Amino acid sequence: MMGTVRRKPDGDIEVVPLGNGVTESDLIIHDAHHPRPSYAFLLSHMEGRPGFPTPIGVFRAWDDLPRYEDVMNQQIKDVIAKRGPGDLNKILHAGDTWEVR
Repeated sequence: MMGTVRRKPDGDIEVVPLGNGVTESDLIIHDAHHPRPSYAFLLSHMEGRPGFPTPIGVFRAWDDLPRYEDVMNQQIKDVIAKRGPGDLNKILHAGDTWEVR
């Protein structure tokens, strides 16, 4: 009989069969929006443990947070609006320089 996963009192997880005092309410139900990252970390480390299922899918999702690239692009636009587009050639030739022979 295939077991299911539940959380132990010490915070770790274990594979247990339903019945003999173990009910569905004892089992871990995956929630990609769980507030603590330790939960996703715990699930991601089930693979390779004897008797544990292989976790597949999204472990953690942040739908309410902006994407990294969106934040970076906005920061670049804000700086260009404030200081202008900049000049790479000017930056490369500013300050002390040296020649490698």
